[in-house]
Amino acid sequence: MSLDRETMHKLMEYADGELANDDCRDVEALLATDADAARFVRDIRLLGQVISVVHEHHDGAKIAAFDVATSVMNKLDARRKQAARLRVGGIVAALAVAASVFLLARSKEITVAPSTFALKNDTISKPGSPARMAAEAESRPSAEILVIHGTRCDEPSVDPAIGEMPPLQYNCYKALDKKILPLVKGQTSTMALPDARTFQITLNDVTADKRYKVGAAVSKPDSRDFLKLVNITAEPNKRFNVGDWAYQNGAVVLAIRILP
Repeated sequence: MSLDRETMHKLMEYADGELANDDCRDVEALLATDADAARFVRDIRLLGQVISVVHEHHDGAKIAAFDVATSVMNKLDARRKQAARLRVGGIVAALAVAASVFLLARSKEITVAPSTFALKNDTISKPGSPARMAAEAESRPSAEILVIHGTRCDEPSVDPAIGEMPPLQYNCYKALDKKILPLVKGQTSTMALPDARTFQITLNDVTADKRYKVGAAVSKPDSRDFLKLVNITAEPNKRFNVGDWAYQNGAVVLAIRILP
């Protein structure tokens, strides 16, 4: 199975939470049937986790300005000179090269031209190297956070980007935002919400049967204090909903899915 350039662009946008409506539904249908596409999305998300790991290991450092998608696609185009279509093995190699160009600058940001540096075989064993960080991040889960606005309206409707909703007190649902947050045991990941609140999720533990003990909270209006939303042992890839606080003649609901 192979992936063309247009499909890879859509998969990158999906991994970043930038697709909605019909495009999002089409990609999810592809992921359900195409192992290569699912692997590609996983590896793109892995690059995002590398950024998080860099920040953890280098307090106060800045990530050099860099366009992941551009670098990956440049690498793929170079490989296309030798083959009309690229298989996933080549995609993973391109992702490894892209990960290797995340440079750290203590004093100022540095703009790095894509495709400048090659990943050497021994960098995977070097502490603090992007390749080593990628290997560490690969086993880490992430949380998909879908922000939903629920209202009551004359004609019931559900945004296609949401999928099936459980029976709540509303009959119209619109997707407002979607983010992928890295999960590291004992640490908290946060995101801003449309109503100016802050959402946070913490991975507390992973059970022997690979379920995830997570806690979620949201900031109080006009306050730095947080209200606990839930402590739950979540199954991987199974959505659960939290929230339901007032917002613009309706309420905010957060649909959360843990991605292993």
